[in-house]
Amino acid sequence: MISKLTNTGISYEWGSTHLIPDLVGLGETDTPIAEMWFGTHPISTARTESDRPLSELTSLDFMVKFLSAAAPLSIQAHPNKDQAREGFAKENLQGIELNDPRRVFKDENHKPEILIALSPFRVLSGFREVEVINAELEQLASNDARFKSWQQSASSLKEHFDFVFEKIEDETLEALKEHSELCAFLAEFHPNDKGLAVAFLLNEIFLAPGEAVFLPAGNLHAYLQGLGVEVMASSDNVVRGGLSAKHVDAQKLREIAVFESLNPKLGPTPLQQGLDE
Repeated sequence: MISKLTNTGISYEWGSTHLIPDLVGLGETDTPIAEMWFGTHPISTARTESDRPLSELTSLDFMVKFLSAAAPLSIQAHPNKDQAREGFAKENLQGIELNDPRRVFKDENHKPEILIALSPFRVLSGFREVEVINAELEQLASNDARFKSWQQSASSLKEHFDFVFEKIEDETLEALKEHSELCAFLAEFHPNDKGLAVAFLLNEIFLAPGEAVFLPAGNLHAYLQGLGVEVMASSDNVVRGGLSAKHVDAQKLREIAVFESLNPKLGPTPLQQGLDE
């Protein structure tokens, strides 16, 4: 039996007042709608046409989600299955409640995901090639002394990550705003956030409708602007690394991050050519 699924939108401040409402035929709203989930995750289970919770009929280990970003989301990564199980059990033993802002692991599941753009979509995903980062920092440091400490202190991706979270100075963040259009844009929302420097390390990707990014476990990323549909494992495990007023855990992020250069952009693949009459 086929049944149409429905759900209510989830409001976060970075959401849009029109992208998801227009998509599902609600019209523009006064409240930003950031996400709409279609799955059986307890945070927001979908409902059938008869208004019955989908979780009463089945349990899904994957989820489909509409996502609309009018402002940047946090820089984040998701754990693999083993890390999720271990982290969930550890935080339970520590007595950290599920609604505690310090809580990182909300369930035992991993969260690989793919986002397919429904509108032009701007995203940060995966570390840039370290040689490119080093060359750019060398060029910046030759013109602006505020970059010299960073340029002289780090050469590997892990060293860059550690420098950002342990040693970077406010004057270097200010310099980033002046020399990077991306960081200047992000600073409009998070003026003095170390996430500005994390963003400098990542690929900035522009998706056309139908293009996608794949986000495996440990991949640092941040959605910046646009409307898309996500397909992911049914999980809400998020380890943040900046551009957020929520809890940022640099130590846990370092433990789960994959320190490899990655450009995960995917193009559409025709499944079958049209048939001639």
